[in-house]
Amino acid sequence: MNAADIGFLILRLNIAAVFLLAAAVHSSPRGWHGLIVDTGILLRGTPLAGPGAVKLMATVALIAMYAGALSVLIGIEPRVGALLLAPICAGGFITHLRNRDDAMAMGNKINESAPPALRDAIGHLAFTAFIGHFAAALRNVVMTSLMVFLFLAGAGNWIVSDHLGALLFR
Repeated sequence: MNAADIGFLILRLNIAAVFLLAAAVHSSPRGWHGLIVDTGILLRGTPLAGPGAVKLMATVALIAMYAGALSVLIGIEPRVGALLLAPICAGGFITHLRNRDDAMAMGNKINESAPPALRDAIGHLAFTAFIGHFAAALRNVVMTSLMVFLFLAGAGNWIVSDHLGALLFR
């Protein structure tokens, strides 16, 4: 047992917790609706922006969250798990940046017709949403970086299998 293996285990446990929780939340009816909406925001302006493709991509993302998190947690091909999770994180980055901009635009639009006594509160609320989405976007940059690190460095010695790592890096 060495410090690096303990560090990798802590990293794997945290990654799995984040994605299994996110997948569970998105599996509920309300969470599934939110995932569909966010996938639509991510795909906005692309040829995949139609409702059928959005639903398909949301389904693929949800399966990737479960499969990637379990792969990383159990240590069965954790590099593959990291590869499944990295695009989810990158997509989250883009989605939160778009939500950030939409929140400010919506706040400004509401403020135009709001009574003067409410304008400061509405502006503050819109700015809070803006900052929250910006922080979430930054979190997704960090998570994407962690997935790339896990793919390149592996998941430590306490794993079941790493055939991809043996094939690519040894």
